[in-house]
Amino acid sequence: MLAKFIVMSFASIIVGIAFGLLCSYVFKKVQSLDQHQVREIFLLLLFAYASYIFSEMFGFSGVITLFCCGFTMSYYAFQNLSQKSKISSTLAIETIGHAAEAFVFTYLGLGIYGMQQDKFSSSFMLSVLFSCVFARAVGVFLPSLFVGICRYFDMRISMK
Repeated sequence: MLAKFIVMSFASIIVGIAFGLLCSYVFKKVQSLDQHQVREIFLLLLFAYASYIFSEMFGFSGVITLFCCGFTMSYYAFQNLSQKSKISSTLAIETIGHAAEAFVFTYLGLGIYGMQQDKFSSSFMLSVLFSCVFARAVGVFLPSLFVGICRYFDMRISMK
């Protein structure tokens, strides 16, 4: 099972990076895309979606693939876009992200009305609430404590 997880993870990463580099290569070599900003943005989104579909089709993790593809495209393909497409694609992706986030929160909020009331467990709810508060405390206070200790002992943390 561990070997399958490792193979799936590395394959997903490789597929994502490959699609990101392929997208960057297309934007670098096809100069006529600079005159068509809509096509440029559509092609950017299409490559990301194609990487997700390709990965899911072969049983890899589509989320990891999409993350690696987006990371690679933001570093390489974004530099080959025209200035108008850079601004427009950033705006379009942020808009899609906010809409998806609003949809998820609305769906989860309305999902509580579809729950069966006889299967509601207050002990489970309290344990989840406690877990969330504890995880938040660990995620906020431990890094703050680490930074405070580093400052107290005058240790420098490099940006690397």
